[in-house]
Amino acid sequence: LESLEFANTTPCANQLTSNSGAHVDVAAPFSYYTTVPGGYEVRCGTSESSAFVSGVAALVRARHPAMSNSEVVWRIRTTARD
Repeated sequence: LESLEFANTTPCANQLTSNSGAHVDVAAPFSYYTTVPGGYEVRCGTSESSAFVSGVAALVRARHPAMSNSEVVWRIRTTARD
């Protein structure tokens, strides 16, 4: 089973809930605006980041459909830049 460690790229209400360090494979937005009755609000959390990371994996798989899950994870890990 392969997994990716990810970190946030945007602060949210001074929350310090992101991962950091050499073990992080990729970073993704941590917060976004969404519509709610009467307007907008900011949503924050690693659950929000996971959608972006999943999207990266889906784009890699779309470009290279024969890749295994391990190969997709390897490609993300080796091509992500600080």
